[in-house]
Amino acid sequence: MDLLGLGSPAPAPAQPKPVAKPTDFGLGAPATPQNAVTDLLSAAPVTNVPAPLNDKEAIKKHFLANDQGLCFEDANIAVNLSIQVNHPNAILSFNIQNKTGGILTNVGVHIPPVPFLAVQSKPGATQINRGEMTVFQFALRVRQPFIDPPSYTLRYTWSEQSHNEVLDLPFNIFKFTAPFNMDYNNFFARWGQLTSPAQQATASFNPVGDPTNQMKQVMTSVFKVPVLPLQVPPGNVCGAGIINAEGGVLGILCRFFIENGKCNVQIKGTSPQITAAVQKVLDLYLK
Repeated sequence: MDLLGLGSPAPAPAQPKPVAKPTDFGLGAPATPQNAVTDLLSAAPVTNVPAPLNDKEAIKKHFLANDQGLCFEDANIAVNLSIQVNHPNAILSFNIQNKTGGILTNVGVHIPPVPFLAVQSKPGATQINRGEMTVFQFALRVRQPFIDPPSYTLRYTWSEQSHNEVLDLPFNIFKFTAPFNMDYNNFFARWGQLTSPAQQATASFNPVGDPTNQMKQVMTSVFKVPVLPLQVPPGNVCGAGIINAEGGVLGILCRFFIENGKCNVQIKGTSPQITAAVQKVLDLYLK
């Protein structure tokens, strides 16, 4: 699928056949609406959302629960990243603004090839006049589970001086999570099947305000998993989500509950790799 209008890419590996039982998480990749990518790429540039200036950990944490924000700034440029998802694809837009009183040249953003992501790029203008901006876009799709995203390179030339910044991409695999509907019996049957310690991530945190609402917020904003309407006791929140990768479908089951005044998190993944990614996100977000 040509996501950015660059011609037909190489054929993707064959998708596994769908499995009828929803508890197997065996779903084929959903079809992409015809105009979905066009709509994403034609969206107006987003407004800068403040993030702690060039604090790598703070920027990563900001983007765990947010899909737009300032990801880099210096005396010459401000870079705002916007992430828009149309399952199973994600569009990353780097909006680069010229803050100088002159012209920036050799402007570019590069995400290097990695085995776990399919990447298509749509370059922006390599020259930015005073007070203007340009947009570099990338269409990403998961090929296989990953824990750490790739780095990316930001470059420009100002006043005959070249600037090259190698930065951590503030992006994680759970941006690709799609809702997965399950009833009470299917959810807890599948939960009971995932018994390996390597397939369970855990954490706990002290609630601020309404604990149930806070648990729902973490589940939906950080892991993109909607709350399932299950008949569970008060103070319990459950959800399920899938990630359609080229190498197969990945699934996560979430149980958040209140115990001894704390919010407890239990998330099970269908593979140790996806579970390790969950644990890393939890550790950073709740740090």
